[in-house]
Amino acid sequence: MAYAASILVLSLLALAAAYLAGQDLLSIAMLAPAIVGTVALVWMVGQALSPRRHWIVVDGSNVLHWRDGPPDLATVALVVKELQRLRYTPVVWFDAEAGFLVAKRPLGPGALARALNLPTIQVLVAPGGTRVEAFVFTGAREMQAPVVTNASCRDWVEHFPEIAGEGRLVRGSISGKKVTLLLAPPGIDDDENDAA
Repeated sequence: MAYAASILVLSLLALAAAYLAGQDLLSIAMLAPAIVGTVALVWMVGQALSPRRHWIVVDGSNVLHWRDGPPDLATVALVVKELQRLRYTPVVWFDAEAGFLVAKRPLGPGALARALNLPTIQVLVAPGGTRVEAFVFTGAREMQAPVVTNASCRDWVEHFPEIAGEGRLVRGSISGKKVTLLLAPPGIDDDENDAA
């Protein structure tokens, strides 16, 4: 937003300089900054009016195992759907072996995203030979987002101390097709903080 505001200010300054220099209204010196400034202004208004995203990171490799039986992408899809119902925007991480667990072959972000009905950009696969938790917690740190997992995270608290904070790890369960998450809809905590 600050970048667009800077472009808008520079465009207005260029427009004023061209006007003061006596440029014709239809000259390129007048039209170019007017068009660029208008685009920046429209973009800023659009950003201001668009709903705020409430990011949440999902440890998909952990959620695969929330129901009895073999690991299942339908389990992750149910959790994703519930998070979206609660107005969260999920980013789902899988380890490289997830495809072998659910399809007996490697699956990339595109195939996993289609199975979860998510944009490909919201589904990520950790490189083979790495632990997905490092990517999950790094992403959560960068987005300042909670993490959906039932994994024991004691080994990661030293590197990611923020996960020990209240509400940072979201636990859950599935019974049939009902998802239960220990998570408030976004904005609840924001409202309480505003009132204080």
